[in-house]
Amino acid sequence: WGVPASDRQVVVTLVREHLTLIELATRRDPQDPATLAAVRAAVGGDRDVLQLLVVLTEADARAAGGPAWSPWRAQMLGRLMAAVTAVDAEESSGMGQSG
Repeated sequence: WGVPASDRQVVVTLVREHLTLIELATRRDPQDPATLAAVRAAVGGDRDVLQLLVVLTEADARAAGGPAWSPWRAQMLGRLMAAVTAVDAEESSGMGQSG
């Protein structure tokens, strides 16, 4: 098909995890380290794949219509992503490391 294996794997991940973010955002505490670990696990720790998954999450919900995408759901997804970004920033700066 002419698509690199790495690109195919990204698409597989996006399809497999397309409901994960909204489920975590609306049913789990975004400050809980287990929630943040679940986000990272869903995308194999890849920030680029996470960004794509965020876009797909919104697009999928908007396409579904009705209550699948609401201001509340948008806010909850935003809170989750802000928490992930904050932890990533801490770890990048060395603040999140013990020792």
